[in-house]
Amino acid sequence: MAKKILIIEDEPAQATTIDLAMKRVGFEIIVAHDGAEGLNMAMEKEPDLILLDLVLPKIDGVSVLKQLRVNESTSKIPILVLTNLASGETVKEVIEAGGTDYLVKTDYTLEQLVHKVEDVLR
Repeated sequence: MAKKILIIEDEPAQATTIDLAMKRVGFEIIVAHDGAEGLNMAMEKEPDLILLDLVLPKIDGVSVLKQLRVNESTSKIPILVLTNLASGETVKEVIEAGGTDYLVKTDYTLEQLVHKVEDVLR
């Protein structure tokens, strides 16, 4: 059965690009366009992995991450934070909140991102 990935990303072009790259290698994809929708989908659909942007409407990514970590049904899901924010403080906050990894969008090609997801899901 295909692994299910939830992409929480408010920029439609970015979400679509990641969605297509992940589907090409056989992942099932769900997309949420804001933090509130992402939280609901994570609890409802129980994905195998979450790709989470930090700058989101309604609920920011760090708050989403913290809420997912305290909820029993989502606490063990690997969460890769995928963002353009590269400050050391933000990285520290994400790791302390329970993020599996912190990826700066400009540092990763789509192919590298797909490999990273595959590695985490192994």
